[in-house]
Amino acid sequence: MTKTTLAETVWSVWHRRLEMVFHWVPEIMEDRDREPLHQFRVSLRYLLSLSKAFGLSTQDSSIGPAGKIFRQLLRHAGPVRDLDVQLITIERWRASREIPSGTLEKFALFLRDLRNIRHQMLGDQLATLVPVIPPATHEFPGVPTISPDWMTFLSGRKTRVKNRLNTLSLVHDPLEKIKLLHTVRILLKSIRYPISVLNEFSSGHLDSELILFKQVQDILGSLHDNEVILGSLNAFSRTDQSPNKGLVTIIEECDRIRQWQLDRFIREWGEHRLIEFLDNVLDQLSHVSDI
Repeated sequence: MTKTTLAETVWSVWHRRLEMVFHWVPEIMEDRDREPLHQFRVSLRYLLSLSKAFGLSTQDSSIGPAGKIFRQLLRHAGPVRDLDVQLITIERWRASREIPSGTLEKFALFLRDLRNIRHQMLGDQLATLVPVIPPATHEFPGVPTISPDWMTFLSGRKTRVKNRLNTLSLVHDPLEKIKLLHTVRILLKSIRYPISVLNEFSSGHLDSELILFKQVQDILGSLHDNEVILGSLNAFSRTDQSPNKGLVTIIEECDRIRQWQLDRFIREWGEHRLIEFLDNVLDQLSHVSDI
């Protein structure tokens, strides 16, 4: 039996992810569940990462215009997803006796109003942009090819991560550290998605490394989510001028959690541990052969 080539694997994942984009659109428009929007964004990020890592736009001229549409959709989907995560957080807070329920209800209403506006904007973009995704992106190339420079792409992303982590050690302001780590999180996604495809091609050779990858991203994701909800709390506080002990309690708790999350990342992945991990992953990938 003929072995599937790396190029065939890449294009197969591309088309599966593109199908998922279209699959989730009706459910996002119906807005009955939060998960479709999350999966929609993951698929868009996969498509963009694969296009860059494997040079798909140089193999198919329709990929470049499609990428512009994907980025526009992500810009509108991101704020809705952030608000979903905040509303999930509020649901967890309801079990806390330290936070008055009235404060939570007012804050939740504030977030829902914002989300309704953002979701309407996203719906308009979905209705406008999804139908004009170039049809050629749906078709499997006759002879699938990819750029042979995918390792160069991954190495370049790793270098960017390293530069940001080196800068992190020189920064003293926690807020600036968090901004830097947010860029690290985005870079890690652009590395992990292509590696997931390479892992599929190599029959799960990097399963354990991808689990660790996800753990790092989850820590950084929680840090980002906390920062976003702090921004919303501060915006909400400016609309509610009456003294509110419950609101102060929430903000103070978020500040405490933010510092704990930052310390946790530095403790578990600082001092070159993350770079050593990425070096190990790329070293294993250097043995991937397209035969």
